Amino acid sequence: MSDPGSGFAVDNGTVYLPIRYDYTTDGWETAEETKYYMYVSGDFTEIDYMTGYPDYNKINGITVLNGTVYIAGQVDNKPFYGVAGNSAYTSLSENNGQVNCIVVQDGSLWFYGAANNSSRAWDAEGNSTQIYGGSTDAVTYSNGNVYMRWGSSGYIIRAGGDNTNVNLYGPNEETQVQVSGIAVK
Repeated sequence: MSDPGSGFAVDNGTVYLPIRYDYTTDGWETAEETKYYMYVSGDFTEIDYMTGYPDYNKINGITVLNGTVYIAGQVDNKPFYGVAGNSAYTSLSENNGQVNCIVVQDGSLWFYGAANNSSRAWDAEGNSTQIYGGSTDAVTYSNGNVYMRWGSSGYIIRAGGDNTNVNLYGPNEETQVQVSGIAVK
């Protein structure tokens, strides 16, 4: 079964899709086991460091930068990122948490998520910045600005030290608007 929210990436026509596979080996009465794979244009490769209880191991984001495929999420309840096809990964924090999104900002990888119940952004070296306001589960970047879902009914634009909050309303000024993702052209 596909891990909800994992997404997929395409690079020069090659499709990359992280897959979570739940199965049993001895029928209905045995415990379910889980493995993660990277699907690449018809081939499956196991992601061997994604083992253990599935609630503590997730792939939430995937992107391609300069021909390299990166995945990110949670390994052993800690935020991580790794390179598809590599058996090593980088832990971004010793605290419980996860990466929710990978964003390419000015040619560099940034990872948005949470550690120890605090919203965070990490660069590829693991340097961390706490985020106040904005949701790390819907993030994108364009022209020097970071755009994040804000609450459930708007978005925030982070431009350097300035933040602009945008509340969204329905066509008749309804307040029950739900933002589920964000993209910027």
